[in-house]
Amino acid sequence: MLYTFSGALDTAIKDYVSKNATLEYAHISQLVSSRDIISGTVGKTNITLTLSNGPTISGPLDTAIDTSNPGKGRGMWAQN
Repeated sequence: MLYTFSGALDTAIKDYVSKNATLEYAHISQLVSSRDIISGTVGKTNITLTLSNGPTISGPLDTAIDTSNPGKGRGMWAQN
C-alpha cells in the first residue's frame, strides 16, 4: 500500500518536491486522517516535517529553493 501525505504550511514557500523523502513512524495506524504539522522546515536543499502524532518526513529537495522556511500547518493522509 502507498501512503501519501499532502499538506500546507502557514508560511509562504516556493513550490517544492522531494521524491526521495523518508517517512519514519512507529505504527501503520499513525498514517491515517488529518494531522497537524507541529514543526517543519523547508530548507534550501531539504525538508523536515514532524506530525502531531509522531511520524517524521525528511529528505532532499529535488530542486533547491532560495531560502530556508520554518512553519507549521496541517495535512491529510491518503492510501493508494
